[in-house]
Amino acid sequence: MKFIGYARVENEKDDLQEQLLILKPYTTDTLFDIDDGKALKGTEINKIMFLLNQHTTLIVPELKTISIDLTNILKFLHIADTKGYNFITIKEKINTKNEDGKFFVKTASELYKNFVQLKEETKAKKN
Repeated sequence: MKFIGYARVENEKDDLQEQLLILKPYTTDTLFDIDDGKALKGTEINKIMFLLNQHTTLIVPELKTISIDLTNILKFLHIADTKGYNFITIKEKINTKNEDGKFFVKTASELYKNFVQLKEETKAKKN
């Protein structure tokens, strides 16, 4: 199993060095860090998504590391669910290797699918 750590600074309250220290015991393979506040749409998360597979685990200090935007978090969790990626958040204790974590990600994935469907239906009604 390969472990990939991801740290990101969104605002002045976030401390990159603190996040890296939190991740260090969990990630022995690869560690990504960015401090420009870009998430999910940025190039670093795209690189990470490219590296993920069913034999890797992405570890983040907390869920907001992926994005502070709920839609982007749901999108990431949907991708993780459909591709079978392993995902761990240290603060919220989400771990997709256990049943609670799998349930959380499945639920978030369904929410994302429903959100996308509702958005498409609303757009179609406007046209």
